[in-house]
Amino acid sequence: METDFWHRRWQRQEIGFHKDEVHLFLPRFFPRLCLPDGARVLVPLCGKSLDLLWLREQGYQVLGVELSQQAVEEFCQENRLQPAISKVDGFHCYQFEQLRIYCGDFFALSQQQTGPIAAVYDRGSLVALPSKMRRDYVRQLARLLNTGSQMLCISYDFDQQQRPGPPFSVPQAELSELFGDWCTLEKLHSESTLDKHQMLQAAGVQALQEEVYRLRVA
Repeated sequence: METDFWHRRWQRQEIGFHKDEVHLFLPRFFPRLCLPDGARVLVPLCGKSLDLLWLREQGYQVLGVELSQQAVEEFCQENRLQPAISKVDGFHCYQFEQLRIYCGDFFALSQQQTGPIAAVYDRGSLVALPSKMRRDYVRQLARLLNTGSQMLCISYDFDQQQRPGPPFSVPQAELSELFGDWCTLEKLHSESTLDKHQMLQAAGVQALQEEVYRLRVA
């Protein structure tokens, strides 16, 4: 799955993964991380998610990373934001008060660019990536995070044979394999949400559990 795949998805508006509302699990479970005011929250592969604005409204410093410039520009236009735009080490940086979006390759991001990260919010990043890229993604997170950093991860568990990804099924056993060597993992919630994923229903998926995990770098 190359970068062109995602550019084409945005150009064709094949973005069934995008939601025109804040994810219902974000206000319910993100406060469980107990972050201080002003904590820096990283949102990888953020698209044009309204979750970015919710996190900013809670008083956090929000750092999104998105490959598609079209996605970032649509986010600005649809939310009537007028960012200051600069070039930073190969990324186009869009800055609006406590929200910054780096437009470029997440895997090229460095800890020097992000600064200390208190938490990661992953609503749809891990489940968007095939198996090898999921391992690369987790290794990149390990490079960016420090001991004590946390992560709220929303994942899917369904029969992948019923529908090829993306999105991909990433059940608890795989999360434990990916993160278990360097993070503690706690399942906060599991809920059947197939009725909220019409694209998967139409593709033949018969059951889907959406699961919420809290991770902490040990």
